[in-house]
Amino acid sequence: MARLTSGYDVRMRAPLAALVLACTPVLAGCAAAGRPDVDSVVTHFYDAYDRRDGATACSLLAPAARQEVERASGVSCSRGLLREHLPRAGNVSRTTVSGDQAQVHLGGDTAFVAKFPGGWKVVAVGCSPKPGRPYDCEVEAG
Repeated sequence: MARLTSGYDVRMRAPLAALVLACTPVLAGCAAAGRPDVDSVVTHFYDAYDRRDGATACSLLAPAARQEVERASGVSCSRGLLREHLPRAGNVSRTTVSGDQAQVHLGGDTAFVAKFPGGWKVVAVGCSPKPGRPYDCEVEAG
């Protein structure tokens, strides 16, 4: 299956990158326990994806991510997303929030989330870190 990326790696904006670099497991207050509202959108996304409920999963994606899925797959988001082979997410292990952006680490994935007028939406999932480079994601906003 072709990857649903637009040819660029997800880049954390400077404030989020600085927060991630500054936070270590030793430091308290770096959102190690997560934010229920942010964590919830990611876990609901993966619950829907695992149930093969493409419509619900797509409703939790940011508009640009939905558009990229449709553009890359040539079909509706709900059908195109289910063609992807996203990793088994597992439980949330750490969430880092900086303003209107968040990075959610799960047992088997890293997701990026952003706050929109209607609430938090998934911007990218299926993300793997690349040493010395930004994350490379299976599904991301174009």
